[in-house]
Amino acid sequence: MKNLFSALCGLPTRSSQCLRQSHQVVPSLIAQQTRLLSSSSTVAAMPGLTELITKSRSMPGSMERMTGIAASSQRLYHLHVYTHKHNTHITLTRPNSTVMLSLSCGNIGLRKAQRKTYDAAHQLTAHFFSMMREKEWLDSPDEEKRIRKIEVVFKGYGVGREAFTKALLGTEGKNIRPLVSKVSDSTKIKFGGPRSRATRRLG
Repeated sequence: MKNLFSALCGLPTRSSQCLRQSHQVVPSLIAQQTRLLSSSSTVAAMPGLTELITKSRSMPGSMERMTGIAASSQRLYHLHVYTHKHNTHITLTRPNSTVMLSLSCGNIGLRKAQRKTYDAAHQLTAHFFSMMREKEWLDSPDEEKRIRKIEVVFKGYGVGREAFTKALLGTEGKNIRPLVSKVSDSTKIKFGGPRSRATRRLG
């Protein structure tokens, strides 16, 4: 809980540059260790190591047995939270980027100016989490359909960003919070380019 709160509060701001790290941390680490074991000095010191590495690569499912991590548990689902000054959009995608569920404030009966408020984003988040539970994606008996790891991807700086965070850390997100393994920010940062449009002046 404390680590998740620190990760959510430590997201980059508008003035900082944010880079998304690769998801494949465990496979890349295993590949690095395999290259180290395959080096000439290691092979010379341990006879028969080359044959062992070749057999392990050719055997189906050998990587899962070596690491003790099932292929289904490595799959990372993404929860995209796009917030701007007029609305909030939440989308859940599979590891292959296909959409499982996508909702905005308009889907819960809010219209026009009501959709841009903090309360609207909080209600949307609570409704989204309840739908995930109703569809049995969190505790499905089928291992292929059960969600085990989620990456939360923020985009935009609307008020819905804070509303989603509060709902996730509150009672509404008690079933989703343990599944969050990574928090990132994909908000575009302008650097150079043509001159922006003049700021709109009201009043």
